[in-house]
Amino acid sequence: MKKIKGIALISVLLLTVLMVIMAVSMLFISTQHLSIIGNIEGKAKALKAAEAGVEYAIYMLDKNPAWGLDGDPDFQEGKYIEPNDPSTWPKFSIDERV
Repeated sequence: MKKIKGIALISVLLLTVLMVIMAVSMLFISTQHLSIIGNIEGKAKALKAAEAGVEYAIYMLDKNPAWGLDGDPDFQEGKYIEPNDPSTWPKFSIDERV
């Protein structure tokens, strides 16, 4: 009777180890799957942004064939500064602690 209980204990332990290995592998596979899907979505967003940029350039060139030839655009803190639009000009503050 003791041998049967020992065999049952070993069988249950082996089955438990097998189940843990399967659970860990399923978790790893699902994590990798989510990572792959995230990469695909990121690539799709980048492609859409690139296509939008090309469409914008085509639109601007249709409107003004000299667009882009009048010098480099001015940027400050990541925002475009339009030379003829005061609302886009950079804001400066005077520091009194000189």
